[in-house]
Amino acid sequence: MPSITRLIAETLDEEVTYRLLSALAHGHPWALTQASFEALRTDDANVASAAGTDEDTYPVKKSLNTAAVGYLCVIATTSLARPVTYRCKLFGWDTDRVREICGSAVRKIGPLGHLGSQSHHSGAAP
Repeated sequence: MPSITRLIAETLDEEVTYRLLSALAHGHPWALTQASFEALRTDDANVASAAGTDEDTYPVKKSLNTAAVGYLCVIATTSLARPVTYRCKLFGWDTDRVREICGSAVRKIGPLGHLGSQSHHSGAAP
């Protein structure tokens, strides 16, 4: 039996997204730091000395990256669109209308989700 990561990579082509979301869900410091914090400028002597920084550490502040939020919104939309589209195909329903609705949602998110992979910007479910 293949691992869940391999299944996601081979069937959904979403291995990178899965690894990122898994790291966030499991509280990996590197993922939480990159998604939720922003490095402070250390050229300010007061900030650097107060934080006790050296070559391997740096002060951070909480930050919400709008590009990351947009990317996650695009992922959520396309993740919903895929099973809905598959179900439409299974029952012979109008898949074009589903693709149109989902594509419209992705285009509205588009300016925020510009860091997503190209497959997410097509607006079409498989």
